[in-house]
Amino acid sequence: MRPGVAEAALTAAILVLCSAGLLLNPDGGDPQSSSASAQVLWGAVYAYAIVGLWRCRYAAAMLVRRSLPLVFLVAELGLTAMWSADPAVTLKRAIGLLGTTAVAYYLVCRFEHRRALAIVAVAMGAT
Repeated sequence: MRPGVAEAALTAAILVLCSAGLLLNPDGGDPQSSSASAQVLWGAVYAYAIVGLWRCRYAAAMLVRRSLPLVFLVAELGLTAMWSADPAVTLKRAIGLLGTTAVAYYLVCRFEHRRALAIVAVAMGAT
């Protein structure tokens, strides 16, 4: 099923919120100083991407199989929390990378390349 205009508009709005999440965290993404509102915002964005990936799970599974080096890199970064000097920060950053990767996979799976680029351009132009 092809995505409609409403889904593209919602996705662009979500990407604008991603930029707003960066603005809510003035310390440049330091997870120890991130605000609670920024964390909630990012959680909502990641949840939207995961639900979207579930809707196109067969295409997502094929994309994951085609990009195994990226999947292994993200998994390895999550595992580094076991020997990190500050495991909580490392795990938090790994979850952030996992969520950002899920957003990228969602864009690739759900939209044609030109439309995905147009959505990102609109979102970045709005911020």
